Amino acid sequence: MTHFDDVIMPTTVRFGSASIPTTDIQQVHKKSGFRKTNQRRTRQKLILRLIYLDSIQAISDIMKIWRAMVGPFHTFLCEDALDWNSTDGKMDFGDESLITAFDQPMKNTVTGGILGDGTTTIFQLAKSYAVGATASELREITKPISGTVKAGVNAVELTEGGSPDDFTVDHSTGLVTFANPPGAGESPTAVSVTGGYRYRLPVHFMEDEGFEQRLQTAKVNTVPAADLMEAFL
Repeated sequence: MTHFDDVIMPTTVRFGSASIPTTDIQQVHKKSGFRKTNQRRTRQKLILRLIYLDSIQAISDIMKIWRAMVGPFHTFLCEDALDWNSTDGKMDFGDESLITAFDQPMKNTVTGGILGDGTTTIFQLAKSYAVGATASELREITKPISGTVKAGVNAVELTEGGSPDDFTVDHSTGLVTFANPPGAGESPTAVSVTGGYRYRLPVHFMEDEGFEQRLQTAKVNTVPAADLMEAFL
């Protein structure tokens, strides 16, 4: 299996799409009425159900990707039409202008927390999904789009690509490297490290057989859905 960062699903998938988070939770319902649960996977995966615009070109586009990826064998990139940037729910066309350097916490790659420590220079882009006082998920963002990443330390926005660089971004992993460790020279050293970005997901086709035949026989107004599964690389 090979991952292709340069293969990107066309953005026509924005129309009529569904984004379905999945978990791997084992549940046992006891006769007493109580329930026992076991979380077998700590990270949630998305299933993207993509309905294309009713055009022959759209069918041709997805057919080329299907064949080049050998069906579900290889992985490529796709944008989730319902969650494609760091903002809190601002996912309409043009909303990329609302992305700021303070949208989301970054993950400290040494401590696993979301604060600087005065020594760590490498942080992982992340997105927080929180409800209530304590329930939350910190999702790692590994495929940010080049030119869209912003970063802030202690509520001050930094510059990417300046001289010297305030920070650099590895767009194949979502790792952000700061020229100076966030929190260095501060008291206390536990300062906020935040980011904003637009991103895509590594995915693969879920179907093996039958999908290509449905595409070949599809006509305008009867475009079939493509189910994609998020891949962990």
